[in-house]
Order: sequence, then structure tokens, then C-alpha cells
Amino acid sequence: MELNLDAVIETPIYQVDMKTGLDTFQGLSDATRTIVETILTDEVPIKKSAKSKVRSNMKNSFSGSYGLRFGIEAFDEDAIKRFKSIGKDTIVELIQYYLAEVLYENYPTLSIKAKKIVDNLEDKSDLLISTLRGNILDNIHKVVDNFSYDVKLRYRISKNNIREIQVFNEETASVLVPHEDTSTIEIKAAITRFNIYTGNGRLQIEGSEETIAFGFKKYSQVLKTIKRKISENLSSNTALNEDQELNLLRLKATSYRNNEGKVIKYWIEKLI
Repeated sequence: MELNLDAVIETPIYQVDMKTGLDTFQGLSDATRTIVETILTDEVPIKKSAKSKVRSNMKNSFSGSYGLRFGIEAFDEDAIKRFKSIGKDTIVELIQYYLAEVLYENYPTLSIKAKKIVDNLEDKSDLLISTLRGNILDNIHKVVDNFSYDVKLRYRISKNNIREIQVFNEETASVLVPHEDTSTIEIKAAITRFNIYTGNGRLQIEGSEETIAFGFKKYSQVLKTIKRKISENLSSNTALNEDQELNLLRLKATSYRNNEGKVIKYWIEKLI
């Protein structure tokens, strides 16, 4: 059982500098392989080799924008069984989820099956995300940084059915080295997503339509009463009809900003 993926570099001349292109392809391979192996084995792989339980297989290139087809395949007996049990669609859903988390982006609501897998990983999700945010994410963006070409990761369901998983571009490159703003600000926001195991989630600022990532720097020290209030606010907002106003919390927080000064993540210090 193999997951068929495309790595696409949107170059108008159908060619790319070899070193830069190989770095980007390696980054995409490492990212997907790391996510899938974590899902299948419940362990975040630190070192990868040709004998790993999950491997990426290079396939052929294709016409159009410069691209490469590759596959993610399980080789360990237990990993193969879990691969079949979870299914390709859910694995792709989780690849999309973790790449969005790494880039501080919003993501579609997870299916019940996918959410259960994330919940079962508990704080291993944080280790996975921090692993992806190292050299892996830097390598993916080599083409973006050097030539300003967009890079796409796609899921090839069939010859004529291809689904886009994630686009990497100058906007995603701007969050690779976030700038920490240590000044404390007060915000009013509604909790729209929250992972009770990691403390990460998304919130919607009063008057805004978009959601922004949030977390706690020392989540292990956060009181249960705070976690409960966050969870209760999420539950109350999830139950609202479209015409009802969001229930807001008053929070004090610092922030991470991208290269353009836009807030990409709030670090919650306290509830007011």
C-alpha cells in the first residue's frame, strides 16, 4: 500500500537549479515521511535510513511545471496494518493538518477518525511539529527563497484526480524565523480550536473574521481551571448558530510575528 504524491515547483521554464531543486524535493519527502511514520508508529522519527519502517520512493517526473512523483510506503508489518486501517484519505488529511500547524495556518475541521489519532499522539504532536520546523521546512523553501517559485505538495488519487495538500510560497517562508514580541497586550477572543494535550489551538479576535494560532509557553504549569475555561469557551462557541455572537475571553498575551509584522501566534499568559 503506497501513498502517491507530487512535488511541484511552479517554474515557467520547466527547469530549476539542481542543488536548490533537490533540497526542496528532499524537504517535501522528509516532511511527509516524518508525519506518516509518526502516525503509523506513534513515535517521531529522529533519524531516517533506507531501513526505516516508512520510506519515500522516488518515481518519474511529469510534464508541465517542474515536478516529481514520489510515494510513501510502509515496510514494517505493524506499520502496514495500521496504514491499511487508517486509510489513505485520513493520512492525507493528517499531513495537511500538521503542515498547516507548522506554518501557523488555519486548517479544515478534522474528521472524527483523524482527530482521534491526533488526540492519541498527545504531546508527541509538539515534538513532530518542532521536528518539521527545523531543517525540513528550511529545505522545502529553498526554491522559494532563491527563485521565488511556489512549491506545491499534491495527493495523486488517480491520473485525472489530483488534490492539492499544501502550497509553500513567500508568505509561508515569512514565518520560518518568527520574531518574538515580548510586550504584553490584552485581547478579547473566542476559542475556535484547542488541543487539551498540547495547549495549542486557534482563536478569533473580536471583530476579525480570521483565526490565529495560540499556545502556552509552559503548558505543563498551566492550571486545570485555565484549561477548563479554554475548553468551555470552545464548547460554547462550537454550539452557536451562525447568527449568534461569539463568546469572548479576555486574555493577556505576547506574540510571534512574521517578517512583515503580522501576528502569527499568540502566547497566552493569563485569563483576565
